[in-house]
Amino acid sequence: MKVSRDNLATFESLKLQSQKFKSGILHLRMTPTLQQLEKEKKKEVAFIVTNAKREHEISDLNSEVSDLRSQLKPPSMQCVWTSCKINEVLSMMFLIFLPPSSR
Repeated sequence: MKVSRDNLATFESLKLQSQKFKSGILHLRMTPTLQQLEKEKKKEVAFIVTNAKREHEISDLNSEVSDLRSQLKPPSMQCVWTSCKINEVLSMMFLIFLPPSSR
């Protein structure tokens, strides 16, 4: 069987058309997949935001629990910072950081 240049050219053009057709089919198959990926990304972002809000709420609740526990302690055990106490602490810190020769 003799292969002519026309037959070879026709074969090559049909091969190219076939490849284009296959790539078009793959694109059509992948399009819903890409849309699904976009939906999943949106769901993931919503989940992350919801999770961050819950973590913030938990942190706030833990802080409130800590405050309530400190209120349950007797007044002698509670740390009450008045201006007098702050001044005492500052003066103690000042003495600690002063060199011995200047005390």
